[in-house]
Amino acid sequence: MYLYRKLKHSAWTEPKEQFLKLFQLEDTPHSIALGGAIGMFVSITPTFGFQMLSVLLIAAVCRPFFKFNIIAGIVGVYFSNPVTGPFLNYASYKIGLLFVGGEISYDELTKLLSESASFREFLKNTWEVFTRVGYPLTIGSLILGTIVGLVTYPIAYRLVSSAQLAANRLRELKAKREKRAAAAELADIESLQPAVPHLLPPTVGANKVQA
Repeated sequence: MYLYRKLKHSAWTEPKEQFLKLFQLEDTPHSIALGGAIGMFVSITPTFGFQMLSVLLIAAVCRPFFKFNIIAGIVGVYFSNPVTGPFLNYASYKIGLLFVGGEISYDELTKLLSESASFREFLKNTWEVFTRVGYPLTIGSLILGTIVGLVTYPIAYRLVSSAQLAANRLRELKAKREKRAAAAELADIESLQPAVPHLLPPTVGANKVQA
């Protein structure tokens, strides 16, 4: 429940900020890229309102076989939003029609949903709309989502790898600068300290000569 609340809060933040978090995640490029690809796949499927839960469900089911970064999966879901959603659904529907029948015109859709003599007929018409629209939409979304996911993985892998490599180089450069600064500071302190023989009183030195 804690993870779910954390992801839910994260999902409502700015998409741009979420995308930038991909490069700040402490995980392998493979895990992050795979999570992003799965999130992109889910975003195209007709799981409206349940896309984040779908990512969590996939993570739970696939956990015995492979793991992926869940946060990256949540970020990938943002590919589907109020702007891109209608275009993705329409594209999925058209792709689905290439493999299954069921195309329906706007006039047919209006007639089926409005002209129902009884509740039983309404349910029958609604089911017909679902099968004629939902079936090709589902088939098309699975095909389009698979293609988008396969394209996303290598791109995300390369971007994350480059970002992590640049971050590691910056950390190494910072560590070297701090080490050189510490060494220089230590050298300055040592140069200010007097030599050890000068610390001895004159009498001590004279006694050692007589002995």
